[in-house]
Amino acid sequence: MVRTICVASVFACLFTLAPLAAQQTWILPTANRALYSGDYESFYMYVPRYWDNKTYNVWQGGQYGFTRTPVGSKGSVVYAKFHEGLDIKPTRRDRQGEPLDLVWSVAPGQVVHVNPVTKFSSYGKYVVVEHVCEDGPYYSLYAHLRTTDVDIGQEVHAGTPLGILGHTGPGLDRTRAHLHFEINLLLDREFNTWHGTIDGTGNPHGIYNGLNLAGIPVAEYLLACRAQPNLSISAFLKSRSPHYKVLIPKEGSRLDLLSRYHWLLDSDHGHGSCWEIAFDGSGLPLQVTSVSPEIMPAGPSLSWVKDSQKSHYSQTRKRLNSSGRALTSSGDRYVRLVAGRF
Repeated sequence: MVRTICVASVFACLFTLAPLAAQQTWILPTANRALYSGDYESFYMYVPRYWDNKTYNVWQGGQYGFTRTPVGSKGSVVYAKFHEGLDIKPTRRDRQGEPLDLVWSVAPGQVVHVNPVTKFSSYGKYVVVEHVCEDGPYYSLYAHLRTTDVDIGQEVHAGTPLGILGHTGPGLDRTRAHLHFEINLLLDREFNTWHGTIDGTGNPHGIYNGLNLAGIPVAEYLLACRAQPNLSISAFLKSRSPHYKVLIPKEGSRLDLLSRYHWLLDSDHGHGSCWEIAFDGSGLPLQVTSVSPEIMPAGPSLSWVKDSQKSHYSQTRKRLNSSGRALTSSGDRYVRLVAGRF
């Protein structure tokens, strides 16, 4: 009975949402549609914030972006921890408080990864679906599931059930059960090689490890699609402003990213000796340009940083130092992953 009711809700959604790209329909991943009514407190699962010796349960922490871990900075409060997706509240629970919501695919695609073992990931049990759009393949991720009910290689449609919303993963309980949902770019298909340079304990998720998936501002994109139904992810990202740019020599850099997302490459790219990669504060690549700097860098090197009175360290997921004059060791490793230079 539960599944019949929820699947009916899926089909109701299909007739009211707009296409992601040509021949695709983009829907929300559960029956919770409060995002579109502006009732954000009903849509986002709250996150405890600790500040001034007090605990606050705030829905804002369930949003995409720098929404967690408040710290004092130059007389103001900044949020140092980045959250790469949406934490969506359940709409139905049983008498014991366990969520009953089905989680379904947001668009047609193919299941490329299933993690059915909670302890293998901070995502708990999660599923990744590949969606091949006109401007490249994108990867939706559904985390903290109670069950995973699909197999790798399975073809799915918008509304195909993937599992049941849950609270698997560290730090979660029944009260805060939610779906963590992302839409991502895939950074590098040789990710396992890069991962081996930073972690020798193994990687059970292959290229669908969260470190290799760069999340877009998904709620902002979905809302933008309501106003502009044919808005592609590439067009949406091209409208975003970079936080910093990094030079990296072309020689020895594969930049596998461009094989999937051709739109990243500046059309007037020329034949320079270096790639200049523009990133937003989250580390999402926005543009790649071919340039020839006066001084050839030996490796990743900052070429431009936006002006800011706040610490760049807290605005870039610790990838730039506080002054914004250099990449941190973490930033250097990340750029090497994006550039395929490892």
